[in-house]
Amino acid sequence: CKPGSFGENCKKRCHCEVGGCNAITGKCINQSAGCKVPWTGESCSLQITCGKSFLHLVKSKIIHDIRDTYNFGDIVNISCNAGYVEHAKRTKCVGINKWSERGPVCEGVPCPDFNKTDNSELPTKLSGYRFQDAVTFKCNKGYILSGNASLICLANGLYSFGKWNSVQPVCTAENSSEFPAAIVGAAVGSSFAVILIVVIIVIIIIRRRKQEERTSKSTVYKETSSEFRKWREEKPIRSKTDITSSIITESKVTSSKNIDTPYYNDEDGEGYYSFTLDKQIPRSAILVKDFFEYVENGRETEGKIEGSVLKPSMAEGGGDVGFSFEEKKGDLFDCPETDALAHCVSEDLRMGKGIAVLFKKKFGGVGELISQGKKTGEVAVLKKQKRFVYYLITKVKATGKPTYDTLRASLKELKVHCVKNKVHRLAMPKIGCGLDRLEWEEVSTMICEIFSDIDIHITVYTL
Repeated sequence: CKPGSFGENCKKRCHCEVGGCNAITGKCINQSAGCKVPWTGESCSLQITCGKSFLHLVKSKIIHDIRDTYNFGDIVNISCNAGYVEHAKRTKCVGINKWSERGPVCEGVPCPDFNKTDNSELPTKLSGYRFQDAVTFKCNKGYILSGNASLICLANGLYSFGKWNSVQPVCTAENSSEFPAAIVGAAVGSSFAVILIVVIIVIIIIRRRKQEERTSKSTVYKETSSEFRKWREEKPIRSKTDITSSIITESKVTSSKNIDTPYYNDEDGEGYYSFTLDKQIPRSAILVKDFFEYVENGRETEGKIEGSVLKPSMAEGGGDVGFSFEEKKGDLFDCPETDALAHCVSEDLRMGKGIAVLFKKKFGGVGELISQGKKTGEVAVLKKQKRFVYYLITKVKATGKPTYDTLRASLKELKVHCVKNKVHRLAMPKIGCGLDRLEWEEVSTMICEIFSDIDIHITVYTL
């Protein structure tokens, strides 16, 4: 047999460190030298593997790449199950069923402490409860329990603290003459509502009186309802030749003519002409004839008064934008050119699969991204014409998978850059999902939590 082969027809292979092996038995000639990595056995023909069961996973799980057996040198990420807290651990297969580290010690998330209440027999302690702990409540003799007698500490999503399945019950006297707290609260709330209504009515009365005082200073001619109907039959109200024409100079009315268009009040059955010459008008006032043109043209946005009537749109940067989030079907790259773009990549910036390939082809700049030296949990940025293109670094290698923690860290970095550079519109795919296998329900909730306190509109495109 050739060196390194043995057995029938020399089909078997040995991996001795020094001296090769016996061509018949396969045993290493130099037994003390041992086998090459990752081989073992007398003939060094057995590959070293590690079983999943030897990780002793308690209240924990392998995050991805789940198998029963792993090869020598394989690295596995382990994290605690929902409801337990501990940072994820990495362990490596270093020998036969031997791992560099065992699974993490997972401790249940803590639940909020209970309030101290009178006349209760149980529970005897008010704090120190964790995930899946059950607590029983019991009142002293002569008192009745109001609420659930047993509470259980539950997981609270991705948060590091738990929540109770119901509110803490209270003990009330069996023959208590006192009103329950709910009734007292309702009575107080009703009283406050009545007071508020009275205050509003008083304010309305005062404002009406002031309005009547201002109106009394104007010159008014009243006409009967029959006169008004006759006038309408003879002349249309919207005749432009009959509309008041005013010249505004230095915020004062200098002239007025052809004031023959009446105002008709259906409530009192009377119509009247009304005009006032002794009041100042602000420079931002709109001529009546311009307003009628605006109405008759179907309220189009073009004309003399759009600057006074219409507020600038969010795209123009005017007004308070606030936070908004939407999902829509369509091609991400068909979004407005002023929208910033974001997607997830690995630290090695290979971008060889999924939508990352399209980003690489469309925007290039791989060398510039690499030069930024961003690590997992950070964001690399390209500036392309009117928009920023964000590369969220959520994992170390393209073959790996992100975690919710690494994605959260990258999103926070993205938020900081958006605020600093006044980015108010952001478009993205369902980041972290698809090939990366994260759950969109949790990812979308995370996005809204992080960006809800800034002025930005986020659009998520799906095909």
